[in-house]
Amino acid sequence: MPAEPVDAPWAESAARRLADGDDVRAAFLGLLRDGASPAVAAVAVCVAAGSTHEEAVDRLQQFTSLWEVIQPGEEALGVDLMISHGYFEADVALDARQQAALVHLQAALRSVPGVPSGPAIGLGTRLRTGRLVEAHRQLERLGHVRWPGNTRFWAAMGRAGETLGLAPDQSGPPAVAPDQAGPPAVAPDQTGPPAVAPDQSRPPV
Repeated sequence: MPAEPVDAPWAESAARRLADGDDVRAAFLGLLRDGASPAVAAVAVCVAAGSTHEEAVDRLQQFTSLWEVIQPGEEALGVDLMISHGYFEADVALDARQQAALVHLQAALRSVPGVPSGPAIGLGTRLRTGRLVEAHRQLERLGHVRWPGNTRFWAAMGRAGETLGLAPDQSGPPAVAPDQAGPPAVAPDQTGPPAVAPDQSRPPV
């Protein structure tokens, strides 16, 4: 699926379909029915949805081999995969607060060995589209499972959460409840032998 330039008619058709109420899936499939190649249809719809041509072509590279395995009649499966990977979602210009939070989230990512490929795809889309609170929550869930003792990760996550206005308890490893932090307390009356009642401490008179 090599990247191809988008001819003006395809770009205009994609924009018109979206304006008429089609979602990106329907617009893409409509362009295919009209004779566009998958690459041209993808870039045309992506640009019509708000991305620049350069961004659309660059993101298309990850789908280079997709249409080599998709059979005729399975085009909907292909576009569904592109949608799930966030291909058609435009990048967002971040404000100063979001940029600061992004720096901390990236620091958290640098502190760990790596993110599994599946979650990494969704995480990358959330970061570039400005859904930083969602990205923070996704990383937090991963952290509890994979890096609960990584202090650098949690410190960066804490700074990101504070910048995003999240509650402090959403940016740290699971806390240990006080009654789980040590052995059970021994009740005072269990520390020695049973007391002897006064009337049992001497023989009867």
